[in-house]
Amino acid sequence: LVGSPIALLKISTDIAEDSSEDIEYLVQADADSEAFTSIADKENILSDEVMDISYVTNAEGKIAPVVKASDYNQKYGTDFAPENGCVQIITISWVPGNNGYAVGKNIEFFSGEKSFTFTVDAFVKGDFECVNVFNACIVCVISDEDYISMSDEFIHGRLHKIDIGNNWKDSEDTFNELKAAIGEDGVVNARILQYKTLIHGYSMFLFTSCSMCLMFFVSTGFVLYFKQYNDIEDDKKQYVQLFKMGISDKMIQSSIKKKMAVVYFTPLFGSVMGLAIMYYLSSLFGGGNIVTGFMSKGIIGLILYAGSQILFYIILKTKYIRDVVH
Repeated sequence: LVGSPIALLKISTDIAEDSSEDIEYLVQADADSEAFTSIADKENILSDEVMDISYVTNAEGKIAPVVKASDYNQKYGTDFAPENGCVQIITISWVPGNNGYAVGKNIEFFSGEKSFTFTVDAFVKGDFECVNVFNACIVCVISDEDYISMSDEFIHGRLHKIDIGNNWKDSEDTFNELKAAIGEDGVVNARILQYKTLIHGYSMFLFTSCSMCLMFFVSTGFVLYFKQYNDIEDDKKQYVQLFKMGISDKMIQSSIKKKMAVVYFTPLFGSVMGLAIMYYLSSLFGGGNIVTGFMSKGIIGLILYAGSQILFYIILKTKYIRDVVH
């Protein structure tokens, strides 16, 4: 509970920074670019890189880039070799499952009023730059022969990648201007949009987990505190008897410290075990680097909790020893 809010707040920024450009927009190659190039030409823009790309749409109308096998292999170090009439679907989403693209199944793609039917040769996890502007989250890798013969029928576009630098959280106005200018003729995506979507999606969980974290943290402190002082009279009698038997104050204090340490630090071992279980269960559902990042940030919460528990232990231990021994 302590770790989750800290992890989510930090990982929202990390996900946005790792998985998208500051601003990226896709327009058809023959579109009039004057309306939006002036928007992107501002003092806060460090660079505007343009990339030519071919794409189709799936049955849901979502964009799917089409790449020649030799070009994809050269860029990403793979060895895909789809046969003519086949397509290798590269998913850049970590969502588990095949998302409807089963191997051997015929899939239809569209380019305007034209349609293309391919047989799915493979469905694998892979990479592709500027993934978030393509809302289908897949890339179609086809044979060089198919690409050359069908190239004129694909939709051809220009992908702009705008670099704003460390000020990307101030790019919302630029994003909104581009979105209004591009309209339905293209697609625009921004890092700030993904960041705000993540924060909004986590907001209820953040509120709930922070409230529960505070409640359990305070209640645990009270329970431990009153547990010790409920036993204080019995402990006094026990340690008086030990003192009469010749046990020194130093040994009695050492015994009290060990007894209290077991009570106060056992929950920390449970927390470590809980993190391990969470990581294992999350990995089963294919979290990849996102899960690893979440867990590593969650450990910060565990360290903060451990630090507060140690401080609480030191303060209460000193007071308890004074009340029992003296």
